[in-house]
Amino acid sequence: MAELCGNSALLVKVKPGSLEQATRELRENKEVKDVHKVLGQWDLVVTAAFPNYEGLRSFVEKVDSKPYCEKCSTYPNFKDWTRTTTPKTPTTGWALIRTTKVDELFNNLQKADEVQWLMSTSGEHNVIAKIGTQRLNDLSKFLTTRVHKVPGVRSTETMPSAEEQ
Repeated sequence: MAELCGNSALLVKVKPGSLEQATRELRENKEVKDVHKVLGQWDLVVTAAFPNYEGLRSFVEKVDSKPYCEKCSTYPNFKDWTRTTTPKTPTTGWALIRTTKVDELFNNLQKADEVQWLMSTSGEHNVIAKIGTQRLNDLSKFLTTRVHKVPGVRSTETMPSAEEQ
């Protein structure tokens, strides 16, 4: 069984009218650490701690079978980092990043005050970052002036939070 590190991520697309139910039910799961409502092609970013891939896979199967779930995508965590002193910011966004140089991007983003959490994963995107800024415009500026300039970054997909922090 493949061991996992820290919190893995699950992106969930919720059927119309089911967002509150999905959020409530997901938060009831003891492995779930947080549920974030976001804007974009996904409705929720769920972070959950599972010691191995089998536990994560089983959780995803349960979520995928729920009536509220339209689709979900799993991102197992192989390496993560959390800023120990994260200031409250009014704007939070999630960046799904595709890069050819994971370690270089990981090290670079750890130095940025805006980055609150990082995860190295597998799949279409190989780094997920939680970013906090004062304004939505600052989130966009951070991505274009800092993330896109790191060598190896191929693409990003950003999901601003739909909730005030």
